[in-house]
Amino acid sequence: MLDDAAVGAIAPISDRVRIVSIWFVVGAAFAALGFVLPWFRISRSYLWWYGGWELIVAQDSVWAGMQLALALILLLGGYWLIRLGPETAACALVASFTSAMSVLGLLALAAADALNEQGRIFRLDWNLGLILLFPGHGIMITAACAALILQLTALHRPTQP
Repeated sequence: MLDDAAVGAIAPISDRVRIVSIWFVVGAAFAALGFVLPWFRISRSYLWWYGGWELIVAQDSVWAGMQLALALILLLGGYWLIRLGPETAACALVASFTSAMSVLGLLALAAADALNEQGRIFRLDWNLGLILLFPGHGIMITAACAALILQLTALHRPTQP
């Protein structure tokens, strides 16, 4: 267990929050890129891919459009959002979790639609979008949790004489 002097010697909390906010933006970039890249297609012979961008353009999906807007807000504003205080870090955590759950809903609907035609999930042709999408959301949620913990710790840290 580290004492307060040892914790302060490692790095000030503001430096740690800055590092965590960079990780948050990296996760948001992965998640946004994974959303717009193709997720999967029914088979290799199909030209049409399932993915967030395709759902917006081809299906005119308002839900997918809102998800992309949330991903871009988290990407562009996330760096500052989790640095402003524990309240905004908590908002970033809720927004990250909301983004992850809404993507899972979109993915489930897309997979159900694809499986109606294909019948077997192992025959779907998977692509890079999903590989970036899930770790991106995981990194965002972890970074927002870390920022929240660091900022709450800073608020309740005893002042030294």
